[in-house]
Amino acid sequence: MTKNNLASFKIRLLSFLTDRFIFFLPHAIGLMFVASSNNLQSLVVNFLFYFALAALPFAIFRAFFYNAIFNSKFGGNLGKLITGLRVVNNDGKLLTFRRNFFRHTVGFQLSLLLFGLGFWSIIKDENKQGWHDKAVGSKVVVATNLWPLSLIALIILAIANFTLVANSIQRISSGSIPTEALTLYSQIQEQSEQENEFNIENPVDFENFENFEDIGGLDKEQFFDEELPEKLDQIEDIESI
Repeated sequence: MTKNNLASFKIRLLSFLTDRFIFFLPHAIGLMFVASSNNLQSLVVNFLFYFALAALPFAIFRAFFYNAIFNSKFGGNLGKLITGLRVVNNDGKLLTFRRNFFRHTVGFQLSLLLFGLGFWSIIKDENKQGWHDKAVGSKVVVATNLWPLSLIALIILAIANFTLVANSIQRISSGSIPTEALTLYSQIQEQSEQENEFNIENPVDFENFENFEDIGGLDKEQFFDEELPEKLDQIEDIESI
């Protein structure tokens, strides 16, 4: 392994962006599914369905297992493979699953410190290593010079993702969902104002009064026969709005 085939910061950044857009594509498609909702209720149901069955498991897999599995089996994630990069140890061999797992969990968190200084250090480092590379003794090398292919893939993926997201936003904004959301917000705000008004106009301190005459000058019988039923009726009217 020579220093000539060490991957530069720019090539690694290209592979990183390509990989990110590859993994954003399923989310953009999922957003289209959510945007196909006809009303606010179905939008919420579809979003929860997508989040619980797709987005959350997908995110967990990507955060903890994706890079470790692909790096240990193929030498890199999808972005690196398309760019022609490989993650290897000092002997030029693939890292084990355990070392890859540590590299992409603890190692990445280490490199994120101080505004990602561990990643920026690749630019000046003699062996083009980030802090996460130094933590496990890994290097990223150019196995095949495929950066033009990666650049083309990045452009295509970016266009596809942005198109899907823009169509989803347009579909949601042009339907009845924004109006339903505003109506619901207005109802909640109005109900809150009515409850506050009721509490201000009819303050009853049940903790501090010593006898029933402290409540509007009423005796015990008047309170239970007249005042309490009236207030309960008002509360029921508010809750039925």
